[in-house]
Amino acid sequence: MATKRYIVEFGVRGGAHIDNLNLPNRSVAARLAASLVAVFLNDSTAPDAQVPGWHLPYHCPRKSWQSSTHFVSITRLTDSELGPASTSLWRK
Repeated sequence: MATKRYIVEFGVRGGAHIDNLNLPNRSVAARLAASLVAVFLNDSTAPDAQVPGWHLPYHCPRKSWQSSTHFVSITRLTDSELGPASTSLWRK
């Protein structure tokens, strides 16, 4: 069975910088997403700053978080192309 790949997108909403990281597995992607939310909120105890909060069920290829200023998203690469999460999350 092939390893699934994950894309983590994050950035400043409405800002000039957005980044996409291609990661090898769900565990690494979830740890990064939780860490980014903890930094953006300055609160490591927030629910979305916890790794279990970033679990992607089989039927759900993407999970996102956004505040008024930042966003983070994990997308599982599948045969169907979803397009970038930042398309909708970037707008303020």
